[in-house]
Amino acid sequence: MDAMKVYNKFPIAGQNLACTVQGELTRRKRYSAYFEKKLEQYKKTGRYSLEQVKVYQDKRLRKLVVHAYETVPYYKKEFDECGFNPYKFQHADELAVLPIITKDVLKDHIQEFISTAKLPSKTFIHLTGGTTGKSLTYYTTLNEQSEQWAVWWRYRNNLGIARGEWCGEFASKLVVPISQKKPPYWRYDHAEHRLFFSPYHLNEKTVRDYAEGLMKVKWLHGYTSKLADMAYWLVKSGIKVPMEYVTIGAENMYDTQKKLLEEAFGTKVYQHYGLTEGAANFSQGLDGTIRVDEDFCYVEFIENETDCSIVGTPLHYYRMPLIRYGTGDYAELSDKQDGKFRIVKSLHGRDSEFVTTNQGTKVTAVEFDEEIFAKVSHMAEAQVVQRSKDELEIRVIRLEGYTQADEQVLLRRLKDVVGESMKYKFVYPESLEKGKNGKFRLIVT
Repeated sequence: MDAMKVYNKFPIAGQNLACTVQGELTRRKRYSAYFEKKLEQYKKTGRYSLEQVKVYQDKRLRKLVVHAYETVPYYKKEFDECGFNPYKFQHADELAVLPIITKDVLKDHIQEFISTAKLPSKTFIHLTGGTTGKSLTYYTTLNEQSEQWAVWWRYRNNLGIARGEWCGEFASKLVVPISQKKPPYWRYDHAEHRLFFSPYHLNEKTVRDYAEGLMKVKWLHGYTSKLADMAYWLVKSGIKVPMEYVTIGAENMYDTQKKLLEEAFGTKVYQHYGLTEGAANFSQGLDGTIRVDEDFCYVEFIENETDCSIVGTPLHYYRMPLIRYGTGDYAELSDKQDGKFRIVKSLHGRDSEFVTTNQGTKVTAVEFDEEIFAKVSHMAEAQVVQRSKDELEIRVIRLEGYTQADEQVLLRRLKDVVGESMKYKFVYPESLEKGKNGKFRLIVT
């Protein structure tokens, strides 16, 4: 039986317990002694001068490219073809002779990217999300994940958020059954001190119930669009819920959304940019500046007519190294510098694309990708087209092996996340629609 069907049959107390058990497993995976060691290290390197940062970055890159050449089949072949000698590598800009790795290349050669080396911590498979419409199976280790969480917690600590602080999360987790008609519209994870709020039950009638739950926390975190939706109903209803911290990720934040969030929660809003693949990381500080975490990744900004594509090389990923990985996201760099880390003026490519259901609920591109498309096998890409409030057209690029059973899984996920009252039309074209700028949009309206 489907795990979500079993979970949905639990009483609320049982669902809270299930969330807590999962939270405890997550806590043990992320926050080891290795995490604590790396967190202290990143606090130290965060105070480095520009010269110290470059020396540190080049040192880690030298070790990484030798490891990739000696243990990763794809890079052995690629380096030889490009005439790139890892043993003579000295500085980051020398990587420019190598081609940019796209998600398609990674998917087509996935086994060739996996290192044959014996690493000090357990390997596990991670599924990436995002707004590209393409899911990706990624191999990583517990230590590598702990290091990524260390740099993320440096960002949070710099804002004044301490580990153990209760956090209200607005993301795409299906923790409250769609069929539930009465509060509470949240579930507890006591292990990780998180209150998971359902974004799928929020409307004008339930906003006061949500406000009651929000009073239990001082920190909110989640997708920009979901928190903005919460803020909209609070402001419209004349309800203010003061927060000490509001942090957002996964999507861009527009000025109108920022103003709305600050009005509803009475505090500044801070954003963070990160990837499951660990290929780039930007953190906003108390002064409002978004800085590139140069000590975590080597990030290149490849200029085009309007902005720069983000290409990254994580310094800490050894199980499946990514050297010059094209993230599919875009940014505009600021002319201002703080003496060590580059400053990002704005981010693009993670726009808050969404559809609005006939019940008035907004479902974002991130949710379609992570909660629906990532759950379906034998599917290369997908796109959602909304031409009316009652129907969605789901365009799917099939892989070999895609059958009616896969379509049924897709339909079931759509009904669980988007709703059963919507109509779904499945189309199987040879290619998916691109915008005028040539960039793919998961949602077309």
